[in-house]
Amino acid sequence: MNINPATIRQCIANLLLAHPELFDDEEARALSIESETPAVDYLRVVEHRRREAETMAGALASQIAQLELRQARFVHQEKACRQIAMQIMDEAQLPKLVMPEATYSIGKPRERVLVNDIQSVPADYCHPPVPKPDMKKIADALKGGATFNWAALVQGEPSLTIRTK
Repeated sequence: MNINPATIRQCIANLLLAHPELFDDEEARALSIESETPAVDYLRVVEHRRREAETMAGALASQIAQLELRQARFVHQEKACRQIAMQIMDEAQLPKLVMPEATYSIGKPRERVLVNDIQSVPADYCHPPVPKPDMKKIADALKGGATFNWAALVQGEPSLTIRTK
């Protein structure tokens, strides 16, 4: 017998049609449905699957949290390695270093926009729908001679480019 929700609904409907007195007696209806239909057995299987899915979701959430922590450690480690490489190349006054594993190049600092008061940025200089400063538009205006009390062009930090291919 193929048990599925449609079959169970049909069994319950047939039972209630054959015994209309069950509509008025909840206890008798529950006992009859349990003994005369596969509904309760099916619900036990559903509950088992639900608990299994809940357990798996919890286990995955725990694994994801652990993997995110691990990823954060590796991101931190990669940044620290970049910083060490920059310091060594700066101390050695090497703008470029070619090695079999990779080529390191120190890029010159670039101008960038520093917005010191995001709340003061006019709508003309924001991306809709959520007001977010349009850094390119602000940079173009500043380079064109505009001055703002809420933004300025500043010299960025040198960057390290690493090519491995």
